[in-house]
Amino acid sequence: METFRPKHIALDFDNTLAYLEGGREGIFDLFRKFGVSPQKVEEAYESTKKDGGFNIDRLINEVEIKTGRIVDRELIKLDFAKWLGRSLKLYPDAKELLARIKKQGVSYSIISAGNEIFQRQKIKALGLTPQSINIVPNFGEKPAVLQQLVLDSDGPIIYIDDKASELDAIRKNLSEQQVTTVRIHREDSPYKDERAKYEHREISNLSEIKF
Repeated sequence: METFRPKHIALDFDNTLAYLEGGREGIFDLFRKFGVSPQKVEEAYESTKKDGGFNIDRLINEVEIKTGRIVDRELIKLDFAKWLGRSLKLYPDAKELLARIKKQGVSYSIISAGNEIFQRQKIKALGLTPQSINIVPNFGEKPAVLQQLVLDSDGPIIYIDDKASELDAIRKNLSEQQVTTVRIHREDSPYKDERAKYEHREISNLSEIKF
């Protein structure tokens, strides 16, 4: 990939910088000690995603509503934090990229879609300290954030994501001169089979980003 001279690098979080080792299934085992099956917890988990997105407090509420059981909220939250600490990992190439960013003094930000509480919890768990953390509740809402980053950084910037439709939304609203969109192909991405409508730079490893 050609060498860039970005004023700023913006990155998606899930399946771009980080992943859950073993997937989300560990969440569903947290309620076993209270007699709630993983299947019931998964149903509650899916319900949280439909309205406001998943975080552990919303999951506890849904489990209690669906099962009629009262669980020890603080114990569940403690077990969840321990599970997250064990399971959440930076990709090796993400570690390398963040080290280069720090060494070369390039600013970076994280733009993620989802529940703000949970997304910030994950970023904090990994000890990441971007210039800014920007959480949008829904897919397709990142262009406004990037527009502001372009203005703040006096452009141009690079944006990297594993989800083609997110990159398409950005390209539809912002020019190549403002934002260079880069799609990273991750084998564990739930969006690896999405087809892009616009042209984006394509990489399979963050080490391919040269600046």
